[in-house]
Amino acid sequence: MVALGVDFGTSHTVAVARWPDGRVRPLLFDGSPLLPSAVFGPADETALVVGRDAVHSARREPSQFEPNPKRRIDDGTVLLGERSVAVQDLMVAVFERVLAEFSRTAGGPPSAVTVTHPAGWAATRRKALSDAVLAAGLPDPALVPEPVAAATYFVRVLKHMVPVGSSVVVYDLGAGTFDGSVVARTAEGFEVRSVGGRDDLGGLDFDEAVLTLIGRSVPADGWRRLTAPESIEEARAARVLRDEAREAKERLSRTSAVTVLVPLLDLDVPLTREEFEAAARPLVERSVRVLTETVRLSKVTSDQLAGIFLVGGASQIPLVATELHRAFGRAPVMIEQPELVVAEGSVLVGPAVPPRPRKASAVRPPHVTGGQVLPGAAPLTTGSPIHAGPSPHVTGSPVPPAATSPAPPVPAPPAAANPALPVPISPVSPASGQVRPMSPPAQRHPVSPPPMHGRPMPPRPGPPMYPQPMYAPPPQVVYVPQPVYVPVMPVVPMVPPIPWRPPPWTIRVPAGFMTLYAVLLFIVLPFAVILGVIDQPPTDPTPRAEWDAMQQDSLTTAVLCVILASLLIHAARWLRRGKRGHLWYPLGLCMLFAVVAVFNSYSQIAVQIMAVAFLTSSLLLLLPSARAWVRRPPKPPKPPKSTPPPPVGDAAEGAAG
Repeated sequence: MVALGVDFGTSHTVAVARWPDGRVRPLLFDGSPLLPSAVFGPADETALVVGRDAVHSARREPSQFEPNPKRRIDDGTVLLGERSVAVQDLMVAVFERVLAEFSRTAGGPPSAVTVTHPAGWAATRRKALSDAVLAAGLPDPALVPEPVAAATYFVRVLKHMVPVGSSVVVYDLGAGTFDGSVVARTAEGFEVRSVGGRDDLGGLDFDEAVLTLIGRSVPADGWRRLTAPESIEEARAARVLRDEAREAKERLSRTSAVTVLVPLLDLDVPLTREEFEAAARPLVERSVRVLTETVRLSKVTSDQLAGIFLVGGASQIPLVATELHRAFGRAPVMIEQPELVVAEGSVLVGPAVPPRPRKASAVRPPHVTGGQVLPGAAPLTTGSPIHAGPSPHVTGSPVPPAATSPAPPVPAPPAAANPALPVPISPVSPASGQVRPMSPPAQRHPVSPPPMHGRPMPPRPGPPMYPQPMYAPPPQVVYVPQPVYVPVMPVVPMVPPIPWRPPPWTIRVPAGFMTLYAVLLFIVLPFAVILGVIDQPPTDPTPRAEWDAMQQDSLTTAVLCVILASLLIHAARWLRRGKRGHLWYPLGLCMLFAVVAVFNSYSQIAVQIMAVAFLTSSLLLLLPSARAWVRRPPKPPKPPKSTPPPPVGDAAEGAAG
């Protein structure tokens, strides 16, 4: 009564068991939920070795080792040393190991099996997978696409809100393949709307990127011995180096720097996360492009997208979440162990496990009179169990039957001498209200005489029934709180702040000159205004009129210069703000001052210096570096549309009323 879900992966296989009470627990292989899918073929033609024992044996004979049977599913056979083994036999060996561990844990074979597969697999690959499961001794499996299993896990286990009609994106970066899928939520469950992926992109390719970084710090001669081994010792060192590269990749996902020990050369090579991300960025960007195209083909809008789920061991690389956030504008959802998501989701997608019955149902035996079966009753076969139940209500009897609870099953008595006749049993009240004498039964226990008061005798209680042993652990009491529906407010994703960066010299020089010139104007012009006001007018009438006009022009020019100086300071401030500035505004002021200075009738040296300075500032603001510095601010993202949840409880009754 225990269901089994298996995720047959490229590098690891995960199996989970679903107990009758609904609990889901992963199986442990040598203390870990991850079973290496690797297979080792001994030279003596004995049974194949699977798991960590195979990885350990490969250190002695690397040529007899196949680390990734799933990648060879399209091949007919593989060579393990001098031994030719069918690829299906490799997969069968993995599933046999899963069955052995499940039988040891649950006490017997599973009642139902679900096995996951990539959503893009053809029918031939799915049939090969199903045949391998059957050949291993497991029941007929139910094949579940991996993105459907992943989406089911995030919704049913993590309680991620995915309304009916919306879709989720599943980013599955495993060891050997990358699968990007768009899964739609329907009333019946999930269905795949669009699938994309690459069979040549996975965690193993990231291991190769780490090996490339290590090779830059290793002498060429020693690196050739590790990449193209010619002896058993060099092949063993190459296998150890790949394990070191994989561990370095996993550690760089948690820390910023690691040190890798190069075997055979006894060298320590330091690696940083920045170096690893620079080498892995092309791979991550390729996967994001594939996923973006998959989402485009599915025709799912941003309002219909309910989330991005990360699945697979290689998806723990921090660069993956960063690039997905940059591409889709929302943070993806990831858990601590993404390798277990698909397997646990598959057993939730599979058929429900029927609960183990607590008691055997009681069935009334057929009516027997004098060793003959009454009409309408089926004859009893020799040795078949007889279930004693409550006596039916007798016609004409004022008292109901005395038995109020079903009795446990009673074993059948030994067969009579004549096998053609049914086995006599205890006297049973006939269908009528009268009691008729019965022939003596042939059984060991004495039988009470027929009742004298015309009422049926209650059935004799059978021997005590002990509960059958349960293979599953005893169920625990689970308290499920009453769900409370809270209206979900639309969440507007935060726009990251624009990081400050120093402006280029094409911005600093014009901004500094405009500020300096404005400050000089603020200092000089007030003195000129004061001198013009306190200057005594001439006594002659003709020069007096000219003096009045000159004084009026001086005041007008002073006010205009103060306004222009304020605009210069304001334009310089906007220039230094980078992406929030405007280029046309300070450029127009510089060109205006340059034109006024060039076409001015005065020939003072100060006017000439001003003309040269503003012309230079205008040319600097026209350079590409200045145009690249000043950009428009990005538009904030629109909040997603949300529908209020249906009323529940008293609110629903009030609405109905």
